[in-house]
Amino acid sequence: MRSIEHGNLASAKTLKLIEERGVFLVPTQYMLLDALDNLDNDAYWKGKAPAERAKFTSCATA
Repeated sequence: MRSIEHGNLASAKTLKLIEERGVFLVPTQYMLLDALDNLDNDAYWKGKAPAERAKFTSCATA
């Protein structure tokens, strides 16, 4: 693998592996901002994994 797209919520452990293996990271900021702007919008999250919303919520409150 040469690159990871949308790696906004990668853990510290994953980021270390990315660095060690020389993989490019493209953290698409729009995706992050869009999700954070819609944390309270149930319609936005319909059909998405509940864990995804929970992870963005934990980042917003960190």
